[in-house]
Amino acid sequence: MSQFSSEDEAELQYLLRQLLKSTKDRISGAPSIECAEEILLHLEETDKKFHNYELVRYLRQHVDRSLGALVEAETELGAGGDAGASAHDIHAVTRRTRDSAEYKQMMQTLKNTMSLVVESLINKFEEDQLRKEETYRDNLPGASEGRFNDNCSDSDSSFNHVSKGKQLQALAEQLDSSQPKEVRWEALQKLCCAPPSDVLSCETWNSLRTSLSAVLDDRDPDLILKFFAKTSSSSPFNLTREIYSSLAKSLEGYFLSHKLSLPIGSDGIDVTRPDISRLLKQMRLINDFQKEMPSFWIRHPEKYMEEVIESTFSLLSVHPDLGLASPGTEKALEPVYLLALLDIKATWFNKWMHSYYSRAVIFRLLERKYKSLIVAAVQQCLQHLSDCEHRSPQTSGSSQWSIYIRSELEYAFFVHSLCVLGKVLIYTNGRKLFPIKIRKHKDLYSLTDLVVTLINIMYQHPQPPRAPNLLCCPVSLAPRSLVTELLWMLCEQTESAAECIYQSPVIETLLAPLIRLLNGEQVSPAGSLTHIADVLARIASTDRGLALFLNDKSLDLSSSKGHIIVQFTQRLLDKDLPSLGRWEMSPAVCGAFLFACRQMYNTCEGLQILRPYGLHSCIAAALKEVPRVLLLTQCSNTSTIPVSKNRTPSVSFPTGPSLIWEETLQDSLLHFAATPKGLLLLQSTGALDHCVAYMYSRFIKKLQVSRCEKFGYGVMVTQVAATAPGVMALLNSGYVQELVVKLWSVLECGREDLRVVHPKSTPMDPIDRSCLKSFLALVNLLSSGASVWALLRGQPLPQREAYPLREVPSTIADLMDRLIAVDSDAKINSLFNYEQSHTFGLRLLCVLCCDLDSFLLLESQYALCSMLLLRQKENVTEPAEAQGQLILDRLSVERNHLLVRVCAVGGPSERRLPPRALQELWVIMNMNVFIMCELFPRYGRSLGLLKDEGTEELALLLKHSHLFLAAQRATTHPSILTATAMDSDWLAATLFLMMAGDGERARRWLVDFSSLLCSAFLWPARMHSSVHLPAPVAASGIPPVYWCTAHYVEMLLKAEVPLVHSAFRMSGFTPSQICLQWLNQCFWNYLDWPEVCHYVSTCVLMGPDYQVYVCVAVLKHMQPDILLHTQAQDLQVYLKVSQRPHRPPHLTSPCCTSTQGVCQYGAVQGLGGVLCMGGSYLSGQTHR
Repeated sequence: MSQFSSEDEAELQYLLRQLLKSTKDRISGAPSIECAEEILLHLEETDKKFHNYELVRYLRQHVDRSLGALVEAETELGAGGDAGASAHDIHAVTRRTRDSAEYKQMMQTLKNTMSLVVESLINKFEEDQLRKEETYRDNLPGASEGRFNDNCSDSDSSFNHVSKGKQLQALAEQLDSSQPKEVRWEALQKLCCAPPSDVLSCETWNSLRTSLSAVLDDRDPDLILKFFAKTSSSSPFNLTREIYSSLAKSLEGYFLSHKLSLPIGSDGIDVTRPDISRLLKQMRLINDFQKEMPSFWIRHPEKYMEEVIESTFSLLSVHPDLGLASPGTEKALEPVYLLALLDIKATWFNKWMHSYYSRAVIFRLLERKYKSLIVAAVQQCLQHLSDCEHRSPQTSGSSQWSIYIRSELEYAFFVHSLCVLGKVLIYTNGRKLFPIKIRKHKDLYSLTDLVVTLINIMYQHPQPPRAPNLLCCPVSLAPRSLVTELLWMLCEQTESAAECIYQSPVIETLLAPLIRLLNGEQVSPAGSLTHIADVLARIASTDRGLALFLNDKSLDLSSSKGHIIVQFTQRLLDKDLPSLGRWEMSPAVCGAFLFACRQMYNTCEGLQILRPYGLHSCIAAALKEVPRVLLLTQCSNTSTIPVSKNRTPSVSFPTGPSLIWEETLQDSLLHFAATPKGLLLLQSTGALDHCVAYMYSRFIKKLQVSRCEKFGYGVMVTQVAATAPGVMALLNSGYVQELVVKLWSVLECGREDLRVVHPKSTPMDPIDRSCLKSFLALVNLLSSGASVWALLRGQPLPQREAYPLREVPSTIADLMDRLIAVDSDAKINSLFNYEQSHTFGLRLLCVLCCDLDSFLLLESQYALCSMLLLRQKENVTEPAEAQGQLILDRLSVERNHLLVRVCAVGGPSERRLPPRALQELWVIMNMNVFIMCELFPRYGRSLGLLKDEGTEELALLLKHSHLFLAAQRATTHPSILTATAMDSDWLAATLFLMMAGDGERARRWLVDFSSLLCSAFLWPARMHSSVHLPAPVAASGIPPVYWCTAHYVEMLLKAEVPLVHSAFRMSGFTPSQICLQWLNQCFWNYLDWPEVCHYVSTCVLMGPDYQVYVCVAVLKHMQPDILLHTQAQDLQVYLKVSQRPHRPPHLTSPCCTSTQGVCQYGAVQGLGGVLCMGGSYLSGQTHR
């Protein structure tokens, strides 16, 4: 018989503990103790793991040791040596064994031992529980009595809920206001020790909450505030809003019952005073609630949120004193003053207004019940303006950090009101709250009145009374900055700007200081000029604001508002404002107004109106003065100002400011390049190279163009690259080299110093997404024929015998040699990704050849067609044999498409371009197309216009045309400007076909046509470096078709088809680029021959302004495709190489020849007059 030792008891105790842990989930889920016992008794039936428990195994082993010999003896006795004993015999053995003395002894021993083990476990559990409670009691701050001493193991379960409910009920009675203070304080201490979940879930919470609200009125509410903070952090929103409402109602009752007043004169409020400190603590807790609740109240019913918002508005509307208090009179201290001290920028209100869910409730409550809050905020702004107008020079606040005088409290309330009003005004429902009734105002107070008041505040009050002592984080609290920020916010929203900003009284108030200064009057303070300029710039950056400045003449002046701004800026640059001191005419003020003017002259319509002022000449003159001013300032500093050894000289700053001023002027000049005509003006100043270099320095740093610009320098680079001097400036600045190197890094090398763990996936598209941005940048750079001629004319390809793998090309010629003219094994072996890189080059070449001027240069200089034909011939299965099969791969398909495109001329329906898909049948059937023929005669024969060859007649006509035009060209200009793409005469070729191959008739027509003014636009080759142009215009190398016709195309496109204009801006491309190509080559390859004839006839008969109408009509017709390809980020490529017919409306249709369009855009009718005046505004004859 086995007995249990002390070691066995310890092991049993451990095994029993393990069994209880394993079955904890089953036992804890039992509704009662009886059910838990039933679960344990039937554990073998319900638990599949029962026989795997260590305790069960241990007991089985113990039974085997105690009864094993007895069971074997009984079995042998009952079986009688027969191995096939029956089931009846087994039951008999079991009964005899259970009746034996050995079994009874084992059971008694096991029962006694397990009883000891269970008792030991219970004792250890109680000791552990007591030890935990002792530790928790020691860690708790506060009293050592009155705690919930519950040593039961189920103290946190529902079995003890009744006793805790009774104790909380007793605590609620002890917290009643009728009880002595000591009793209430002791009960509150006990309540703080209770779990928050029990307090909030008890049945007596409502009465307990009422008692707690009464405790808030005690002189020392720190304990109750800690309880509220602790409870709110661990309670659901429906209980948190009850706590918040209790705090708000308690504060509201306190302010209604206690007559607190604002200090008078030099007296102040001491925040360390017990009653003020108590109020600030409660308000701080409320403010913390306000900032946190918006993050989770959307998950709860709207009535909960509405209760929180309404209790807040009810608190803030206490003592709604609507009248203006006279200086020195007593005024009540309202809750909003304390809230403003704690959250001066109204962060809580900004969070509440963030979502529509809460914003709708706020506006509904303000409209129905609490409109007085808006009235009080407006009243505070009016009072602040009145105080500024009547106050003597501002005095400093109290020297003690804890004391706030009345002016400081009033200023905090003003800033808080300003921030609240700013958030209200940007929403439609907020603006519907106006007009409002203001005391001492006869008429209703409108939105316009409020904005005018705020602008006057910006003029009157430069600095806050004392920002550092406010009980919040240090922020910019100057009224000028606050009002400027609010006006910016209103300008950003179209509707709010229309209702609040684009009103005559508002604009008149903004321009009033400028008009007074222009008239020689004094303006005080003049330091607000920078903020005025910032607001004007933000207004002018919007379409409606720009139209308001340029076209509205509602002021009592002969000129529009934009003219006033430009006149003031011009006189600032000339230092021609005697009423302003030297400091008021600082570079910062000039730069701010230049920025405002920039928003106008970087648009076509703005430049057209402001051009007579010659602002570009004034800026260029000021830029030339910067080095001289810097030198004089440095000399004066070193010669006249003594510098102490231990002190930095206070006048040694000109280097920094002068550099900033120089960059400001360069940036202002650079933005003239945003329009074609502006680029001509910039070129005339001689500062194009410097401005482009400045743009490149910002481009490589990835700096934003300006705070009003949504896109980068892409559009401006494209605009500059459309002209020969512009692209040369880009080349000299390093932009072209940077672009080529960046392209090579993404196409061939990848990122430097990057360990390749996984190989780069093979691109599925002809141009991989990683290279698309560089590809489009190259297309923008080389889109114009003038840029291609300027960069590649006279530049031979290197054609080396070996190309090092690490050698990176740095020029466009190098790039063409490595990616396009891949005609040797050395070039192929030098490319890591031969097929992808060569495909990239062929796609780029395809885009370049769409400009026929570029194609003629590339073909005559590099013989690209011959090279491509040779590569196509070698791309066969058996190169040694003449009858090899053509290998159809990506490169052969690209070469095939490119060769057909450049060898055939015609409109969309007059030539068949092979697709870039692998279609073997088409390639075999059209192999003869690869033989290059003369472009024009073949095109004429295909149209049935020419009966014979016609090559000699056309060559003779082009020769006569070249000699005729060469006699009219100036020879004093740089070769880079004279030897450009204008050597090709597309109008002469067009007329040759129109005259059915009669060269003599076409020549006589061209000679007669040259006497007409419209020939300057329809015949671009005639006006290139022509003696008929003013010398500065001819020297610029920029054709009139670009700076005049394309300029008006962009202007009309913005007015007539704004979506297309925006699409061009987003893509970094410009309408002037594609229109310049269309007009230079008479729409060849883009329109069918009948439409080309209609275009020429219309412009000759109706006038050159119909060039503009034709381009706008074509772009308007293409609007759906343009928007689609803008989204696909391939607009440039689509406009250049699209295989789809554009199918524009017939150029004889009413959309292009209607008299309505001619009358509507009468300014464009004077296209020829602009050309005649070209010399006046470039030679400095400007009127102001």
